[in-house]
Amino acid sequence: MRMDGTVCFVGRRDNQVQLRGYRVELEEIEGVITRHDAVQDAAVVMDEHQGVARLSAYLVVSETFHMAGLTASLHQQLPAYMIPSRFVALDRLPRSAAGKVDRSRLADDPPPGHVLSTDTVGQVAPRDETEQRIAQLWAELLDIDDIGVYDDFFALGGHSLLATQLVSRLQEAFAVRLKLSDFLAAPSVAGLADNLRKTGAGASSLRQSADRPQLARDEILARLGSVSEEALARALRELN
Repeated sequence: MRMDGTVCFVGRRDNQVQLRGYRVELEEIEGVITRHDAVQDAAVVMDEHQGVARLSAYLVVSETFHMAGLTASLHQQLPAYMIPSRFVALDRLPRSAAGKVDRSRLADDPPPGHVLSTDTVGQVAPRDETEQRIAQLWAELLDIDDIGVYDDFFALGGHSLLATQLVSRLQEAFAVRLKLSDFLAAPSVAGLADNLRKTGAGASSLRQSADRPQLARDEILARLGSVSEEALARALRELN
Protein backbone atom coordinates (compact mmCIF):
# COMPACT_ATOMS: atom_id res chain seq x y z
CA MET A 1 0.00 0.00 0.00
CA ARG A 2 1.29 3.41 -0.95
CA MET A 3 1.39 6.42 1.38
CA ASP A 4 -1.75 7.84 -0.29
CA GLY A 5 -3.70 4.66 0.49
CA THR A 6 -3.53 3.18 -3.02
CA VAL A 7 -3.30 -0.61 -2.99
CA CYS A 8 -0.97 -2.06 -5.62
CA PHE A 9 -1.08 -5.70 -6.64
CA VAL A 10 2.46 -6.91 -7.29
CA GLY A 11 1.77 -10.62 -7.64
CA ARG A 12 2.13 -13.59 -5.31
CA ARG A 13 5.01 -13.83 -2.87
CA ASP A 14 5.07 -17.61 -3.18
CA ASN A 15 5.58 -19.68 -6.32
CA GLN A 16 2.08 -21.09 -6.69
CA VAL A 17 0.41 -20.97 -10.10
CA GLN A 18 -2.95 -21.97 -11.54
CA LEU A 19 -2.72 -24.54 -14.33
CA ARG A 20 -5.89 -25.89 -15.97
CA GLY A 21 -7.83 -25.33 -12.77
CA TYR A 22 -5.21 -26.86 -10.47
CA ARG A 23 -3.08 -25.05 -7.92
CA VAL A 24 0.51 -26.02 -8.57
CA GLU A 25 3.41 -25.39 -6.22
CA LEU A 26 6.45 -24.90 -8.44
CA GLU A 27 8.87 -25.43 -5.57
CA GLU A 28 7.33 -28.85 -4.85
CA ILE A 29 8.12 -29.93 -8.41
CA GLU A 30 11.62 -28.50 -8.15
CA GLY A 31 12.16 -30.42 -4.93
CA VAL A 32 11.41 -33.72 -6.64
CA ILE A 33 13.64 -32.83 -9.59
CA THR A 34 16.62 -31.73 -7.51
CA ARG A 35 16.51 -34.94 -5.48
CA HIS A 36 17.70 -36.71 -8.61
CA ASP A 37 21.41 -37.48 -8.15
CA ALA A 38 22.52 -35.98 -11.46
CA VAL A 39 20.52 -32.71 -11.21
CA GLN A 40 22.59 -29.89 -9.77
CA ASP A 41 20.00 -27.12 -10.01
CA ALA A 42 16.46 -26.71 -11.33
CA ALA A 43 13.70 -24.16 -11.78
CA VAL A 44 10.15 -24.68 -13.01
CA VAL A 45 8.04 -21.92 -14.53
CA MET A 46 4.67 -21.67 -16.22
CA ASP A 47 4.81 -20.26 -19.75
CA GLU A 48 2.74 -20.55 -22.91
CA HIS A 49 3.04 -22.60 -26.08
CA GLN A 50 0.68 -21.75 -28.95
CA GLY A 51 -1.55 -19.95 -26.48
CA VAL A 52 -1.73 -22.88 -24.06
CA ALA A 53 -0.24 -22.72 -20.55
CA ARG A 54 2.36 -25.35 -19.71
CA LEU A 55 5.09 -26.12 -17.19
CA SER A 56 8.70 -25.85 -18.34
CA ALA A 57 11.61 -27.16 -16.29
CA TYR A 58 15.13 -25.72 -16.63
CA LEU A 59 17.89 -27.99 -15.39
CA VAL A 60 21.60 -27.85 -14.68
CA VAL A 61 22.78 -31.44 -14.85
CA SER A 62 25.95 -33.50 -14.61
CA GLU A 63 27.42 -35.72 -17.34
CA THR A 64 25.82 -38.80 -15.77
CA PHE A 65 22.30 -37.42 -16.15
CA HIS A 66 19.69 -39.57 -17.92
CA MET A 67 16.28 -38.06 -18.56
CA ALA A 68 14.52 -41.43 -18.48
CA GLY A 69 15.37 -41.85 -14.80
CA LEU A 70 14.04 -38.40 -13.91
CA THR A 71 10.85 -38.99 -15.88
CA ALA A 72 10.14 -42.23 -14.05
CA SER A 73 10.77 -40.55 -10.70
CA LEU A 74 8.42 -37.67 -11.49
CA HIS A 75 5.60 -40.00 -12.48
CA GLN A 76 6.04 -41.94 -9.25
CA GLN A 77 5.93 -38.89 -6.99
CA LEU A 78 3.72 -36.30 -8.70
CA PRO A 79 0.27 -36.22 -10.32
CA ALA A 80 0.29 -35.90 -14.10
CA TYR A 81 -0.75 -32.24 -14.14
CA MET A 82 2.33 -31.29 -12.08
CA ILE A 83 4.84 -32.92 -14.42
CA PRO A 84 6.53 -30.40 -16.75
CA SER A 85 5.88 -30.94 -20.43
CA ARG A 86 9.18 -29.36 -21.49
CA PHE A 87 12.70 -29.83 -20.14
CA VAL A 88 15.64 -27.60 -21.05
CA ALA A 89 19.26 -28.14 -20.03
CA LEU A 90 21.21 -24.94 -19.21
CA ASP A 91 24.81 -24.33 -18.17
CA ARG A 92 23.45 -22.23 -15.29
CA LEU A 93 20.16 -20.68 -14.22
CA PRO A 94 19.72 -16.90 -14.59
CA ARG A 95 19.74 -15.18 -11.21
CA SER A 96 18.89 -11.75 -9.86
CA ALA A 97 21.33 -9.43 -8.11
CA ALA A 98 20.17 -10.98 -4.84
CA GLY A 99 21.20 -14.42 -6.05
CA LYS A 100 17.67 -15.79 -6.50
CA VAL A 101 16.56 -17.61 -9.65
CA ASP A 102 15.10 -15.11 -12.11
CA ARG A 103 11.83 -16.90 -12.90
CA SER A 104 10.42 -13.99 -14.90
CA ARG A 105 13.31 -14.23 -17.32
CA LEU A 106 12.90 -17.99 -17.67
CA ALA A 107 9.21 -17.55 -18.46
CA ASP A 108 9.52 -14.56 -20.80
CA ASP A 109 13.03 -14.59 -22.26
CA PRO A 110 14.88 -17.81 -21.33
CA PRO A 111 18.55 -18.15 -22.23
CA PRO A 112 19.38 -20.56 -25.06
CA GLY A 113 19.72 -24.13 -23.92
CA HIS A 114 19.40 -27.72 -25.05
CA VAL A 115 15.75 -28.77 -25.26
CA LEU A 116 15.41 -32.36 -24.14
CA SER A 117 13.07 -33.91 -26.70
CA THR A 118 10.69 -36.77 -26.04
CA ASP A 119 13.32 -39.11 -27.47
CA THR A 120 15.81 -38.10 -24.78
CA VAL A 121 13.13 -38.10 -22.11
CA GLY A 122 13.10 -41.87 -22.43
CA GLN A 123 9.97 -42.25 -24.50
CA VAL A 124 7.88 -45.25 -23.53
CA ALA A 125 5.88 -46.92 -26.30
CA PRO A 126 2.24 -48.00 -25.72
CA ARG A 127 2.25 -51.16 -23.61
CA ASP A 128 -1.20 -52.65 -24.20
CA GLU A 129 -4.20 -52.47 -26.52
CA THR A 130 -5.79 -49.58 -24.62
CA GLU A 131 -2.69 -47.37 -24.80
CA GLN A 132 -2.15 -48.33 -28.44
CA ARG A 133 -5.64 -47.19 -29.41
CA ILE A 134 -5.32 -43.92 -27.46
CA ALA A 135 -1.93 -43.23 -29.07
CA GLN A 136 -3.44 -43.90 -32.49
CA LEU A 137 -6.17 -41.33 -31.88
CA TRP A 138 -3.53 -38.81 -30.77
CA ALA A 139 -1.46 -39.47 -33.88
CA GLU A 140 -4.48 -38.91 -36.14
CA LEU A 141 -5.38 -35.59 -34.50
CA LEU A 142 -1.85 -34.22 -34.05
CA ASP A 143 -0.39 -35.69 -37.26
CA ILE A 144 2.57 -37.01 -35.27
CA ASP A 145 4.06 -40.50 -35.27
CA ASP A 146 5.65 -42.36 -32.37
CA ILE A 147 3.55 -41.07 -29.48
CA GLY A 148 5.02 -41.94 -26.07
CA VAL A 149 2.70 -42.85 -23.20
CA TYR A 150 4.08 -40.01 -21.05
CA ASP A 151 4.06 -37.33 -23.76
CA ASP A 152 1.95 -34.26 -22.95
CA PHE A 153 -0.86 -33.65 -25.45
CA PHE A 154 -0.46 -29.87 -25.34
CA ALA A 155 3.34 -29.98 -25.55
CA LEU A 156 2.94 -31.87 -28.83
CA GLY A 157 0.87 -29.07 -30.33
CA GLY A 158 -2.59 -29.93 -29.04
CA HIS A 159 -5.06 -27.23 -28.06
CA SER A 160 -8.52 -26.97 -26.53
CA LEU A 161 -10.40 -27.67 -29.79
CA LEU A 162 -8.36 -30.78 -30.51
CA ALA A 163 -8.76 -31.87 -26.89
CA THR A 164 -12.54 -31.69 -27.28
CA GLN A 165 -12.36 -33.76 -30.46
CA LEU A 166 -10.12 -36.28 -28.74
CA VAL A 167 -12.55 -36.73 -25.84
CA SER A 168 -15.38 -37.31 -28.32
CA ARG A 169 -13.36 -39.96 -30.19
CA LEU A 170 -12.34 -41.66 -26.96
CA GLN A 171 -15.96 -41.88 -25.87
CA GLU A 172 -16.86 -43.50 -29.17
CA ALA A 173 -13.87 -45.85 -29.23
CA PHE A 174 -14.24 -47.10 -25.66
CA ALA A 175 -18.01 -46.75 -25.19
CA VAL A 176 -17.58 -44.61 -22.06
CA ARG A 177 -18.60 -41.19 -20.81
CA LEU A 178 -15.48 -39.07 -20.43
CA LYS A 179 -15.35 -35.44 -19.34
CA LEU A 180 -12.94 -32.92 -20.80
CA SER A 181 -11.82 -32.16 -17.24
CA ASP A 182 -10.81 -35.83 -16.84
CA PHE A 183 -8.48 -35.46 -19.80
CA LEU A 184 -7.07 -32.10 -18.68
CA ALA A 185 -6.19 -33.61 -15.31
CA ALA A 186 -3.92 -36.16 -17.02
CA PRO A 187 -3.18 -35.16 -20.64
CA SER A 188 -1.02 -38.18 -21.45
CA VAL A 189 -1.71 -41.58 -22.97
CA ALA A 190 -0.80 -43.26 -19.69
CA GLY A 191 -3.05 -40.92 -17.70
CA LEU A 192 -6.00 -41.48 -20.02
CA ALA A 193 -5.49 -45.25 -19.98
CA ASP A 194 -5.47 -45.27 -16.17
CA ASN A 195 -8.65 -43.19 -16.14
CA LEU A 196 -10.37 -45.56 -18.56
CA ARG A 197 -9.35 -48.61 -16.55
CA LYS A 198 -10.80 -47.05 -13.39
CA THR A 199 -14.14 -46.61 -15.15
CA GLY A 200 -14.11 -50.26 -16.22
CA ALA A 201 -13.22 -49.49 -19.82
CA GLY A 202 -10.25 -50.91 -21.63
CA ALA A 203 -9.47 -53.61 -24.14
CA SER A 204 -12.82 -55.38 -23.64
CA SER A 205 -14.76 -52.15 -24.22
CA LEU A 206 -12.58 -51.45 -27.24
CA ARG A 207 -13.45 -54.81 -28.79
CA GLN A 208 -17.14 -54.29 -28.07
CA SER A 209 -17.12 -50.83 -29.61
CA ALA A 210 -15.54 -52.25 -32.77
CA ASP A 211 -18.77 -54.20 -33.37
CA ARG A 212 -21.03 -51.21 -32.73
CA PRO A 213 -20.98 -49.68 -36.26
CA GLN A 214 -22.39 -52.90 -37.76
CA LEU A 215 -24.92 -53.32 -34.93
CA ALA A 216 -26.04 -49.71 -35.29
CA ARG A 217 -26.33 -50.07 -39.04
CA ASP A 218 -28.45 -53.24 -38.76
CA GLU A 219 -30.69 -51.62 -36.18
CA ILE A 220 -31.16 -48.52 -38.33
CA LEU A 221 -32.01 -50.59 -41.40
CA ALA A 222 -34.52 -52.62 -39.40
CA ARG A 223 -36.24 -49.46 -38.18
CA LEU A 224 -36.25 -47.90 -41.64
CA GLY A 225 -38.38 -50.79 -42.83
CA SER A 226 -41.32 -49.42 -40.85
CA VAL A 227 -40.82 -45.78 -41.89
CA SER A 228 -42.88 -44.35 -44.73
CA GLU A 229 -41.13 -42.76 -47.71
CA GLU A 230 -42.79 -39.43 -46.86
CA ALA A 231 -41.48 -39.45 -43.28
CA LEU A 232 -38.02 -40.43 -44.48
CA ALA A 233 -37.94 -37.61 -47.03
CA ARG A 234 -39.09 -35.11 -44.40
CA ALA A 235 -36.31 -36.25 -42.04
CA LEU A 236 -33.69 -35.87 -44.77
CA ARG A 237 -34.90 -32.33 -45.53
CA GLU A 238 -34.57 -31.41 -41.86
CA LEU A 239 -30.98 -32.71 -41.78
CA ASN A 240 -30.09 -30.60 -44.80
